[in-house]
Amino acid sequence: MRRDYGTWYQLLVLAAGGACLLASASVNAGDEQVRKWLDQMARAIDELDYRGTMVYFRDDGVDTLRIVHRVDEDGIRERIYSLDGKPREIVRNNDRVKCFFPDSEALVVQSQIVSRMLPELPVESLGESSEVYSFRHIGEERVAGHAARVVEIVPRDEFRYGHKYWLEEKTGMLLRSALLDAEGRILQQLTFTDIELGARIEDAELESSIGEESGSTRKAHLPDTRQPVDRQPKWAASELPMGFELHSVEQSYREGDGAFEHLVFSDGLATVSVYVERWDGEGNPVGQSMETVGPVHIFTRHQDGIQITAVGEVPAHTVQYINQQMNHVAGGRAGEPR
Repeated sequence: MRRDYGTWYQLLVLAAGGACLLASASVNAGDEQVRKWLDQMARAIDELDYRGTMVYFRDDGVDTLRIVHRVDEDGIRERIYSLDGKPREIVRNNDRVKCFFPDSEALVVQSQIVSRMLPELPVESLGESSEVYSFRHIGEERVAGHAARVVEIVPRDEFRYGHKYWLEEKTGMLLRSALLDAEGRILQQLTFTDIELGARIEDAELESSIGEESGSTRKAHLPDTRQPVDRQPKWAASELPMGFELHSVEQSYREGDGAFEHLVFSDGLATVSVYVERWDGEGNPVGQSMETVGPVHIFTRHQDGIQITAVGEVPAHTVQYINQQMNHVAGGRAGEPR
């Protein structure tokens, strides 16, 4: 079955902000201050209460969004909703996320998908030596009425994008982020036009205005809806770009649909998901295809009745390379993709 990876992946990337571990990024000895600013940013995004208006720029359009974020004794609650176009909302309660879109039931996303609008940047390992990324302090600018420090994350090869962050001078709160290609051109940008830090957030502001009463169900591969299978991967990459490692494996089995495996590879900042499943469409397709949704690329190939899809907010050749390196691991069970 052909999964609608492109549209849903981009929406979840918007909600997830490309959750960043940065385990393999490097910081030069003179950049210790940059590491402290990024650590402050990670804490500010989660620990501050705030509301604001953001504009999301991408190659095929512009979205204006409102975000409301609160932290209390029950954890993190967050609501993101569109201010133009069709109503769209993403409501977060800790690790449980609901996506509301016109004419469809709420899509519930469990904690297997890190769900957040702004990036998480644990930087405990930033001091480790690496050839994958470098960091630099660009200078100071003004964003949404706030003074901001500008930090750039620069990839050392062509397998990943660069990132640029504008951090509020006092709190470290992220005010603007940009995704950059190899030439430093902006692929997409998310920026606050106004933000109220330390805001008093009422419960009503965190509730969806769309509701779950109408619409039809939009199906998605979510591990909690299927019978669990052991986590030993049945598929593996024979080679990966420098810095990329296998970070997680989700497996499931559903009667009539066979086994399904989802592997996540990451260099600590860039992430590529690989989905392996039996092809249940018509015929026995062969060949491969590439799709593009903004900076997200989706590469699919078919092999002996198996569909392998790699998707990620990375350059096109990265998803193609990782996909083509995937091979079945000997010793798998009957009925699983092989």
